[in-house]
Amino acid sequence: MLPSTSAQLADFFRNIDSCRDKGTLTHQLHPYPAKFIPHIPRTLITHLGIPDQPILDPMCGSGTTLVEASASGYPSIGFDLNPIAVLAARAKTSPLDELDLKEIEVYCRRLDSGSGSLPVGCPPTFINRDKWFLPHVQAELAAALEGAMELTRVRAHVLVLASFSAIVVPVSNQESETRWCAKPQSIAPGETLTRLARKIRKSVLAAADFARHASGPSVVVRTDSRKLPLCSASIGLVVTSPPYANSHDYYLYNKLRMFWLGYPVDQVQEAEIGSRNRHSDRRAEVTHYLDAMEDILRESQRVLVPGGHAVFVVADSVIRGEFFDMGEEYRKLACNAGFATAVDFEFAHKKFNSSFQTGFGTDQQKMTHVLVFKKHE
Repeated sequence: MLPSTSAQLADFFRNIDSCRDKGTLTHQLHPYPAKFIPHIPRTLITHLGIPDQPILDPMCGSGTTLVEASASGYPSIGFDLNPIAVLAARAKTSPLDELDLKEIEVYCRRLDSGSGSLPVGCPPTFINRDKWFLPHVQAELAAALEGAMELTRVRAHVLVLASFSAIVVPVSNQESETRWCAKPQSIAPGETLTRLARKIRKSVLAAADFARHASGPSVVVRTDSRKLPLCSASIGLVVTSPPYANSHDYYLYNKLRMFWLGYPVDQVQEAEIGSRNRHSDRRAEVTHYLDAMEDILRESQRVLVPGGHAVFVVADSVIRGEFFDMGEEYRKLACNAGFATAVDFEFAHKKFNSSFQTGFGTDQQKMTHVLVFKKHE
C-alpha cells in the first residue's frame, strides 16, 4: 500500500464517527445483525480497488460490500452460508426492469385488497408456532407467501421474498431483531398484509435508487468460503467483515424467517462460524474460530491477483472471560496464509454496536480492527 493511501485511510478511520447517511441505496432493504457501515467498504474500494477487477466478499452477510462495489462500478461476488443473508444480498443487488415492476405492483394490489384476493396458504409446521405468531398473522403470512410463489419474474420474486422475510420478525412475538425471546405484540387483522405491501413498495424505491447509481454486476452464492469456487488470481480486492467470535447467533435471530421460507435451521446453525451458541453454550475453544478464519484467509490469498489486497474488518472477542486481541490473532493467521504484513487501522466499536462494549467477564475495551493484507507481487 502506498504511504499516501495509508495516510488517507488512517484519517478516514480516525474520523469514522462523522459518517452519516448510512441507509442509502438498498442498505436498509433487509435487517441483519452487526452490519458494518457502508462507508467502510466504499472507502476501501475507492483506495484499493483495481480497475476492471472483481471485488470479493467471502462472508458477505446481507451484501453491504457488494452494493458499494456495484455503486462504484466494479463487478462483485459474494458468498455466505446463511440463506437469509444470501436472499437479502441478492435482493439488494438486483436491478429491476419494467416487467419486474409491473408484476410487483400487481402483487402489492392483491395485498392491498386483503386475504380474499390471495390464495389460501398453509403455515409451515414448527415448534411453538402459536407462541411466536398470532393465528391471523399466520394465515396472512401463509396467503402472502403462497401468492408470492405465483410470481414469474426471477428478480421480482427475489425482492418480494426478501421483503416478506424482512417483516416476519416485526409481525411476530420475537422481542427484537437481536433478542430471541417472546414478547406479545398487538398486530391487528390485515396489518401483516399492509406492512408487507408497504415494505415492498419501499424496497422498490430503494432498488430504483440503487439502479441509478450501480453499474457493476453482482453474483451471490450460498457456499462455504473455506473452499471458494473461484479460479486463482481472479479477484482484485477482498473486503469482508466476518462473524466476530462469540458475539452473535445469526441463525437464531433469523430462525423464524427460515421456518417460513423453508430453510434447514439445524444445518445453518451447525455451519455457522463464531456463534455464541458454539463458543458459550457448547464451549468450543477460540481455535475452532481461528482455524476456520485461516482457511478463509488462505482462499482469499489464492484468488487474489498478485499485489491485490484483502481487508478483514474484525472485532476483539471475549470467550468465557478470556480477552482475544483479534488484530494480533488475524495478523498471525494472515502470515500463515502467505500474506504480507498487515496495516491495522482500529477504532472503538461501542458507538456502532453496544454488544461490543466492555463486559463478558473483562474490563478491556473491545476494538474493531481494519486489517489490510497484501498479496506478494
